[in-house]
Amino acid sequence: MFSKRSNSQRGYSGIIHAAIVSLFAIGCASDGVTISCLDMDWHDIGRRDGIAGEKKTRFEDHAKKCEKENAPINASVYFDGYEKGLLTYCAPEGAFTAGLRGEDFGDACAPGLENAFLSDFEQGRQLRHHTKTADRTKENHRRAKRALERHENSLATATSRYEDPYLSGGERYAARQDVEYHRREIERYTADIPKLKAQAAEARETLAAFIVILEAEGRTITPADSQQHLAD
Repeated sequence: MFSKRSNSQRGYSGIIHAAIVSLFAIGCASDGVTISCLDMDWHDIGRRDGIAGEKKTRFEDHAKKCEKENAPINASVYFDGYEKGLLTYCAPEGAFTAGLRGEDFGDACAPGLENAFLSDFEQGRQLRHHTKTADRTKENHRRAKRALERHENSLATATSRYEDPYLSGGERYAARQDVEYHRREIERYTADIPKLKAQAAEARETLAAFIVILEAEGRTITPADSQQHLAD
């Protein structure tokens, strides 16, 4: 959660990261849900489309589907819900969340709101980018350390086999090849790990610095806000 309280950067990073992970993992509650036209709540569908930043032409997709089912279509109720949902999408938090989720800019907001929307949308998009970069570089560093450990263990096994006095010539040659391979990999990972660690640290610092910028601008994400975004 962003706030103006004097929390540490680490605290801010951990909280916003948890919110982002939830947003990425779960997404919109309506995704993938198939609703029969006979059970269609046109106001709610319109509201959801508006919140998602869909263009008005999205109604045509629903209408075509329901025409095939000979089900009633209620355009006025749909667009009433759509306009209400669009108010949420075009608001600062809606724009920020759309960017945070990695959505495309749908050009659904009124021209007078577009510049403000894009500013908040870009902030969310940048936060997503910095968070994903921090996660990726941390994972790269972790994998490299695990790979180094595996090669060290494999080298010990290969060395023990190479020293077996009962090996045939061909077996000893193969064992020596294994020893040399694991030594090369150990050298490679030993050289790479400090670089990967530095990249991960730089990414964490960049993320923390960006969070401070958002905080200074009054950007806030509370647990309740996160749940609302997920429900939408």
